[in-house]
Amino acid sequence: MAVSERWKVLIGPFYTSVDLEWWLGLSERRIRRRVRAGELLAVRDRSGEAHFPVWQFRPDGQVIEGLPDVWRALGERSGVERARWLRRSRPDLGGRCPVEALLHARPADVRAIVELAEADEITWAT
Repeated sequence: MAVSERWKVLIGPFYTSVDLEWWLGLSERRIRRRVRAGELLAVRDRSGEAHFPVWQFRPDGQVIEGLPDVWRALGERSGVERARWLRRSRPDLGGRCPVEALLHARPADVRAIVELAEADEITWAT
């Protein structure tokens, strides 16, 4: 099943598992393991197929530093909710979205973004 047009606009574009297998040289099993370990963000469509937001990767295929920490801070949110949080511009980040802020972040900046995620997770949970 294809990713909806709305998802493509809000949180895309996406790689498929096949794309990652080819690009990163990982087996499908290893990709699933990395998703379960919180090392990759997967957004599942209605059929359960995983799609991987392109923006989580640096050009060399590495996940942007700090993203896994943010994912953990967002708790048990779905892949879609995590992706939307990361792509939504925030006044407290100078109008940038968290992913843009993490691209050039220093360690203190990463910690501040993780704290924003933790605060939002507390708000969601109540």
